[in-house]
This record gives sequence, C-alpha cells and structure tokens, in this order.
Amino acid sequence: MSTVREKIVKLRGEKSQADMAKIYETSQQNWFNWENGVSRPRDYSLMEKIANDAGGTVSEIFFAATDKENLSAILT
Repeated sequence: MSTVREKIVKLRGEKSQADMAKIYETSQQNWFNWENGVSRPRDYSLMEKIANDAGGTVSEIFFAATDKENLSAILT
C-alpha cells in the first residue's frame, strides 16, 4: 500500500505545491502538510474531492495503514 505522501505526490504530478493549493483553494503550506502527512484537510468534502481526483477513497488517501496499526496498538 502506498503512503499518503506517495498518493498526494502522484496526484500533483508535474504541478507545484502552490499550483495544487490554488486548485484546491488552500495555502501552499496546507498542501505541504498534507503531502508530508503532517495534517489532513479539515473539510471532509475537500478530502473527498482530492481522493476522487487521485482515484482513491478518503480512507486510502488520508488514513494510511500505519494509522490503523497505531490505533490497534493503542487499543490492545
């Protein structure tokens, strides 16, 4: 399974982070943070749009397997 970063970078392609920020009406810093797994969009509809454009689901794009593993470790 790809990491969040790989999926977001693949979606970006040859565009800059600033270009992606304009497309998704956010700041370049937000895009940087999303791309590096520091944070996620707060607006679920924006997550859906990005995931759809990337050809995946919100879970696949923004909630990596490591998140599930970390949650499992906490709960057990």
